[in-house]
Amino acid sequence: GPLRRLYAGGALTSYVVPSDEGPHRKYYGITPAGRAQLATQTKDWEGFADTVTALLSDTRAATQPEGARS
Repeated sequence: GPLRRLYAGGALTSYVVPSDEGPHRKYYGITPAGRAQLATQTKDWEGFADTVTALLSDTRAATQPEGARS
């Protein structure tokens, strides 16, 4: 799954805490490499979202009747 993939890629660290009630608990934390990856992917996503927003805006403007355009 995603956590295993991120852990294998060095983006996460983990540790296990024994539990008297139920299974042991595994905790994950983000590494410096994971923070860098997150920053890159966030920037990529924001660029994609801006592009989609612009395309939708252009489509709406192009499909409005002449009198409705501002």
